[in-house]
Amino acid sequence: MAEKYTTIGLDKAYRLLNTGAVGIICTRNNLGNYNMAPAAWITPIEYDPVTRVVIVLDKENRTCQNILESGIFAIAIPHISQVNLVKDLGSVSGHVQDKISHLGIHTIPGTSIDVLLPQDCIGYIECKLYRSVEDDGVMLLFGEAVHARVLSAAFDRRLLAEKPEGKAVHHLGGKVFVTSSDVTY
Repeated sequence: MAEKYTTIGLDKAYRLLNTGAVGIICTRNNLGNYNMAPAAWITPIEYDPVTRVVIVLDKENRTCQNILESGIFAIAIPHISQVNLVKDLGSVSGHVQDKISHLGIHTIPGTSIDVLLPQDCIGYIECKLYRSVEDDGVMLLFGEAVHARVLSAAFDRRLLAEKPEGKAVHHLGGKVFVTSSDVTY
């Protein structure tokens, strides 16, 4: 499994997010309970010397609370073939049940931090929280990448969104999702 992925420089990890893809935020609380939730508001904010990102989550969200408790999170970049996983994760509350076991999600462990990641995603960015800002019911959570890996066939100095292996999920609102075309300009 690991041989399908290439470790990339932390200064290039932001290139997994440049397409505006939906991420699956993977967390753990201080009791060791794991959680996953989709998030569309993710952006790189720095890349030199390492990628820094910000994610925006409702402050009452279990995922947000886990990050604030543990100080860690990972962003998994799902492939378009995993769009139903994204929808399913968004339809179950982490406050109510263990989403991973309830949905039967196949996982792999994080490399540098203690989280479970959904198997077979395009790539993963593992982060340590370095700052949080509350703004009117939402939290801006700033993370610094500590490890990043990507499916080798989906990355060559950037995410190859025009190739079948690099087709990420993009959220248009509601239950509407798309992926990139095969055309580059």
